[in-house]
Amino acid sequence: MLEKIHKLELAQQSAQADTKKITAENDALNKEVERLRHLEQLRTMPVPEPRPSVSQGPRALPTTVNHNCYNCGQEVHFARNCPHPRAQINAGVQYQRDSGIGQSQTHGKSTPPAVDHDAYLRLSVGHRVYDCLLDTGSEVCLFPERIIDSVAVRRTNRTLKAANGTNIPILGEVTLPVIIGQYTTQVNGLVSQHVSEPMLGIDFLVDNKAVWDFDQSTICIGGSWHLLRSRSDKRQWCRRCVLQEDVVIPARSEAVLPTQIQFQRLSETYSDEDWSTEVSSVQDGLFVSRTLVPRDTWSDVPVRVMNVKKEPMSLATGTIIADLQQVKLIEK
Repeated sequence: MLEKIHKLELAQQSAQADTKKITAENDALNKEVERLRHLEQLRTMPVPEPRPSVSQGPRALPTTVNHNCYNCGQEVHFARNCPHPRAQINAGVQYQRDSGIGQSQTHGKSTPPAVDHDAYLRLSVGHRVYDCLLDTGSEVCLFPERIIDSVAVRRTNRTLKAANGTNIPILGEVTLPVIIGQYTTQVNGLVSQHVSEPMLGIDFLVDNKAVWDFDQSTICIGGSWHLLRSRSDKRQWCRRCVLQEDVVIPARSEAVLPTQIQFQRLSETYSDEDWSTEVSSVQDGLFVSRTLVPRDTWSDVPVRVMNVKKEPMSLATGTIIADLQQVKLIEK
C-alpha cells in the first residue's frame, strides 16, 4: 500500500514538472509571437508623405503667397490692422540640478519666427491626449499644474531659475507613463503653475534617441516616425498674466487683480528684462491698464482693470488677463 502511494506521489511530481515546462515553453512562444507581430506592424506602418520641397536658391521665390496676418495667423486682416496684442518672443529659464546649473540663453535680437511651426508631438497620458511642445533649448521637461494629479507630484531638490537668477516656483517632480503611437515610455519632468502647456525638453529627446527631421516635420521615436503638429492657437505670445483666484469686480469700478506669470516657451531669454501688461480687454466692458511687472515676481502680481458695465463681473481662476510685452525703463 505504501509503495503504491509513493509511486503516485512520484507520478504527481513528474506531472507538475512537465506542466511547468510546458507553461514556460508557451510563455516563450507567446512572447516571440508578440515580437513578430510588433515587427510586422512596424514594417507595414505607412511612411508620411514628404512635403513639397521649396527651392533653396538665393533668388528663389515662394510658390505661394501667404495672405494671413503675421501677428495672429488669421486670414481676415493684415498685421498692421491686427486687433490682437503684438507678439513677443523672448522668454528664458535656467535649470538647476543638485550638481550644478544649466542655462539656455540667446544673445542679441532675434527675428520673429513664422507663425506656424510644426513642433508639437501628440502623446497619450492615461486616457487623455496632449500636444506637447518639443523645446530643444530646455534641459528639463515641464508640465502645467492643471494637467497633473497632485497625488503624483513628489518633492524634489530641482529648481528653475530665470536668467537674472530669480527662482521660478515649482510644485515638485512627476514621472508620467506616456504612449506615442505604439511606443510606450516614461517622462520625468517638473510641475509648475507658470507654464501654459506641456514641454518636452532635450533630456526627453536624448533619453529616447529621437531623430528630428525638421524639413519634413517628423520625428523618429521608438523606431517609428511621427508627424509633428502646429500650435492650435496661432496667436503668438511670450509671457502673460493669468488670474490667481476667483474674483468679482463691482459694476463701474476699478479693481486690482492678483495674477501670476505664465511662460509659453522657456528656451530664449535676455538677462535684463522689464515687462509690462498690454492695454487690452479681457472681455466686453472689462479693460486692462498698463502695469509694470517686477522682474523677480511670478505670483501675486497686481494688475489694475476697470469694469465699465452696469453689472458686476465674475472671473474664474486661470482666466487670461493680459499678454506681457518687453519694455525699456528710461531713467530721468
